[in-house]
Amino acid sequence: MNYIKRDFGAPESLAVEPPKISGQRPRFWTISYTAVEPLAMLCDGLIILSAAILSDLAYEFFTIGRPGDLVQYGGLGAITAVLFVAVVKSHNLYDPSELLDLKSQTSQIAIKWIGVFLFLAAISFAMKVGANFSRGATLTFEFSALAALLCHRIIWRLVLADGLAVRRFSGRKIAL
Repeated sequence: MNYIKRDFGAPESLAVEPPKISGQRPRFWTISYTAVEPLAMLCDGLIILSAAILSDLAYEFFTIGRPGDLVQYGGLGAITAVLFVAVVKSHNLYDPSELLDLKSQTSQIAIKWIGVFLFLAAISFAMKVGANFSRGATLTFEFSALAALLCHRIIWRLVLADGLAVRRFSGRKIAL
């Protein structure tokens, strides 16, 4: 039994509006909590790759006056990014709960970055390809990428803390 009186002469809208719940802030962005880890890995790889290319451009431009070999430093950045992301992933530092611990992240990221860089320096020395890379550009890459990675961790800490505080992470709907 329906006790609602309808005026069948007036046209009705077919669109259904979502119910409005008072006291809930609108969500501007939602991301799956499980997508944080791959997104952080992708961002780290892009930061390292861009730092390698930009450090070579900047160093060679300011010392010689012309840009250096971008393909060579792009390759160095790609190899470094793959090694670094693999090492950090193996130590489970991309887990969202680990990304929230800024003190642990900064020390662990610095140690892992220096370790990867020393490993690559030893490999380049053993293969006698160190003469192909500028020491200044390589050191610029090392320190600028480390600074960018640490700033990246600070940004992740802020984003995750804010997202957890206002429940911006989407999850599965479970009915019990």
